[in-house]
Amino acid sequence: MSGVKGHPLVAFFVLAYGLSWGNYNTHQSALLAMLFHTAQNTIGGWYLFRGFSGPDLTRLWWLWAAMYCVVACILTVPSRTGISRLPKTMG
Repeated sequence: MSGVKGHPLVAFFVLAYGLSWGNYNTHQSALLAMLFHTAQNTIGGWYLFRGFSGPDLTRLWWLWAAMYCVVACILTVPSRTGISRLPKTMG
């Protein structure tokens, strides 16, 4: 990633937001976070990013970051909770 600047950080911050949202809104389910992280590494690291270099890799990083931003908006806009914990229910 020597020629890639900035956009991986956008993707990583939005990914961290999505993982936090998922964690807080599933009552701290570690399984969901582990499955999401494994899927991310499998698809992105092993298959997708190996096939690109130079300007194509830069474009892929921006598309990846944009996809994460769209997913973050889809998750938080309808619920209007942002990253907040759900109230614990008794019972």
